[in-house]
Amino acid sequence: MSDYLPSPGRLLARLHPVLVRWGVLALHAELLADGSPRTSPWTLLQDGLAAAPEEDCWATLVHAEGDRARHYVLSAYAPGVGDPGTERLDWHLAGAPSWVGADPARRYSLIAWAQDGTWETTPHRSGRLDPRRPWADPAVEPSLATLVSDEATVDALATLLWRSADAWSYDPARTWAAELLPLARVAWNAMVDPDIALDPGLLADHLVALSGHLRRTPVPRATAERTARLAYQLWGHLAGEAPLGLMSLSMPPAPYDTTRRTMERTDVLPVEQAAHVAAPARPDPADPELAQAIRHTLAWAVAALRDAAAGTPRDRRRLDVDEHGPVAYAPDGRIVRMTTLDPAHLVLSVHHPAPAPEPGLLGRLFGRRSTPEPEASTSGRPLPPTPGWVPVEEIRQAGGEILDLDWCVRGRWDYRRWSGDSAGGFGMPGALEALTGLEPVDPTELDAALAGLHPATSTALAEVTAMRAALDRFLAGAGPLALGGPEA
Repeated sequence: MSDYLPSPGRLLARLHPVLVRWGVLALHAELLADGSPRTSPWTLLQDGLAAAPEEDCWATLVHAEGDRARHYVLSAYAPGVGDPGTERLDWHLAGAPSWVGADPARRYSLIAWAQDGTWETTPHRSGRLDPRRPWADPAVEPSLATLVSDEATVDALATLLWRSADAWSYDPARTWAAELLPLARVAWNAMVDPDIALDPGLLADHLVALSGHLRRTPVPRATAERTARLAYQLWGHLAGEAPLGLMSLSMPPAPYDTTRRTMERTDVLPVEQAAHVAAPARPDPADPELAQAIRHTLAWAVAALRDAAAGTPRDRRRLDVDEHGPVAYAPDGRIVRMTTLDPAHLVLSVHHPAPAPEPGLLGRLFGRRSTPEPEASTSGRPLPPTPGWVPVEEIRQAGGEILDLDWCVRGRWDYRRWSGDSAGGFGMPGALEALTGLEPVDPTELDAALAGLHPATSTALAEVTAMRAALDRFLAGAGPLALGGPEA
């Protein structure tokens, strides 16, 4: 009896789970890059996919259409795999078909090619290539280890979302387990559920909402629609109806029925007990941490309103609201400012009225720090650098050298203390002394807290009216808590 030879369809199907997992990671990287120079370990190429999640390791999978055949080229490099003399391109291309291409400027540990699912490599290679699973080769495995299962890919997707986020909580364990992993499961489900992935409008809605959980400003709708089209074409590629990579955008959409049938046969599954579409990223007033941050902010504003109503001269007030936002003065001369973009995004800064004696402080405060990949343990996950939504220039121009800075996302403060102190938010040095004695004010009790205010003069009345208008705009999410803002 002759050896059993699988059909091209079965051979190609072995690649499908790897293509889907790799594609889902690259699609989210493409979405969150939004045309910016952000780097990602997962990339969509013009004609394929690229991965470089490990230092000095990379892999690419390129799709080259042939005459009635599907051609792929898998290239990879991993240090220490093979002899130094085998890193040359010509060594790897010996015996390769004419349609196999590669970059002569790169070093290689493997170049493998496939026609209709049958994988081969140069006969010079001493280590045998697994013709059914070339992505498990030692040259490729360091780059594609996260594609071995759906669960591993979801975890890698959570890391990708973490890298792309503006800022997260000071509590890495809570952030990873309670926010990033659940969000990654939702993101995965949307890409592998036919009812979502093959509905470009619905998938685009999901992608906008997903990005809103990661950044203060979600990606534009046009970016989400482009990514949704790429996701549809990824599945169309598996059905043999579309090219792989960005070039698919120039092609007609793949047939729906054929793509759906292929999608339902692909060996990837949604995560059970996880949503399939991301909910809008609206701050939840019931969140205890967000509620606490709002109550402390209102206490500051109410105290400033009382001082203004009493006619206290501005240079004698301990608490105030000016064109930059709430401001407070500590007994030792430090100035504390709050920059309020909206109730879910706050920034506290401590200033010294004269230039600080230590040079280079601002460079350390606002310089971009490295963001290494989180460790496997949730307790040691590092935090992203200063988020882009923090208005650094505005804070610097408010006056005084910045001694310390902290920002808050949905009630959670970033606890990285440049001054070396562990406390953050309203408890950080300077803020603690400047805001002492304030009693938190709930939004439902705001009118009652201000009921007894009687401006002493016409000037005080104008100040109180302007402050109250700014406070109402802030609570409605229509503007910052600062004087001179746009009218509601």
